[in-house]
Amino acid sequence: MNAMKTAEFRSLLRLVFAGLIFISAASRMFSQALVQPPDVQPEIAESELVNLSFRGCIDGRGHPDEQLVHVGFRVKGDGDYLLRTTGASLQYLGVTDYLKNRSESSVLASATFEIYDFPSSGSAQLVWRQIYTSGWDMKDEKSLVLFDKPKMESIYSKLGLFPQEKIDQECGMVFHASDGSHTMVIHGGGAIPEGVILAEVNLMPGSSSKLLNESARCFIKLGDRCAIAGFVIATKGKKGKPLTIMVRGAGPSMLKFGVPKVVQDPILTLHHGIRNPDGTSGDEVVGINDNWQDAPTNKSASVSMLRSATAEDFRRLGAFALDNGSKDAALVATLEPGTYSAVIQSKDGTEDKEGIVELYVMSDEPK
Repeated sequence: MNAMKTAEFRSLLRLVFAGLIFISAASRMFSQALVQPPDVQPEIAESELVNLSFRGCIDGRGHPDEQLVHVGFRVKGDGDYLLRTTGASLQYLGVTDYLKNRSESSVLASATFEIYDFPSSGSAQLVWRQIYTSGWDMKDEKSLVLFDKPKMESIYSKLGLFPQEKIDQECGMVFHASDGSHTMVIHGGGAIPEGVILAEVNLMPGSSSKLLNESARCFIKLGDRCAIAGFVIATKGKKGKPLTIMVRGAGPSMLKFGVPKVVQDPILTLHHGIRNPDGTSGDEVVGINDNWQDAPTNKSASVSMLRSATAEDFRRLGAFALDNGSKDAALVATLEPGTYSAVIQSKDGTEDKEGIVELYVMSDEPK
């Protein structure tokens, strides 16, 4: 991977894995405890996604689209999810480039967070809107539960999430997601917004709903401002069955949808978060793909299957087609329960354009 030095790259992933490794352990514990007593837990059980996250960058100096981050997710069955966006609190995890007003080095007073539903028929429906530090405009009270600060902090702790030290300036709520697709939109707004934002979707304990898909659209910046999609695979048993997923990093194939500035040659790297013997966190590369029709490389011994994605995979999953011969990136992998991150970068490290990073569960693809 020539776009970033190894030391810089590992530093870049520290934020994602610092949070996700704790989520993985906590998710496994509460899912087991709430579903059935420890003495009757199955030896082997199905695995599922319990957390999706996206780390992206907002830049108010460029095109208006660079002031937006879109994070979509699709669920199977109605269920409760904790949604939150974090900006200023990232500084306590070692991220100095967190979202702030560039001219004042302060949290954006006008940054906005919105949630949209996408019914099977009709246009997108605004469910909820919050303007950081200025309150919220709730559109559908049946879909949302807002708690006070102590309650939210308690929920974060139970889910194994890192605390929001600036919780009064950030967003978190329990969202009742109906079967189908939903989108979170984070607007920079204000005067020259700039910096890193983290958006999360967390399955609440006891829910029978399933996460099937994550899709994030943003400008893929240079260096440590690339796009990172994190996810946690957990199980309700003592041991979980492997889960097959497809990950894509699209750029060139977005041109047909009228997106003018796209990353021409994205490269996708899938990482697995691990615990070192001394208790520190680390990572291993699961696989790398440059062009989607080529076989991925760098297969890890911990992965039972790694292959290139196919046009038939896209069709079965309802994903838009990648152009034949394009330099979009994609791979399919069968993964054990754990924490993972998909990193999308410009291959040569010189592009600063728009792209999409996507994750699909292959085991529960729509028929």
